[in-house]
Amino acid sequence: MFSAVWLWLFAFGGLALGKGIGFAVPPVGGWAVETLPSVPGRLELAMTISPVWLVPLAAVVGLLAGLTLFDAARKESLALIVADDHIELSKDEREQYMSRAQVDAVFREGADLVVVDRNRLRLARFGAARSPTRSHSRSRNSTRS
Repeated sequence: MFSAVWLWLFAFGGLALGKGIGFAVPPVGGWAVETLPSVPGRLELAMTISPVWLVPLAAVVGLLAGLTLFDAARKESLALIVADDHIELSKDEREQYMSRAQVDAVFREGADLVVVDRNRLRLARFGAARSPTRSHSRSRNSTRS
């Protein structure tokens, strides 16, 4: 799980970046029109918007981009919750719940997080740094969605 600090960092980072781009478009666009043989259509469109509207519009677009990036990072990151009576793993909308009594060890194996029982049988394997198509899982427990 991501903390609220990350949400604020992505949101304010996107907001600041968007605001900066909004302030930079008029001078950079003016320079590009004067010196380059052709200017990208999006820049020409942005140049038609008054700076009074361009800066807040770019700030909102930056904020939305930051929130979208935060949401994508949150969904793709592996979350491990260790409670007194159970362990929960979740990544890419795939969740697994297991009793702490079943679990003997949790460790990294390459880029994966592996959970094993007392007989060293794998209860779960979640890719901590891979795409979901390359991660593996063998479960002897119930899976909840």
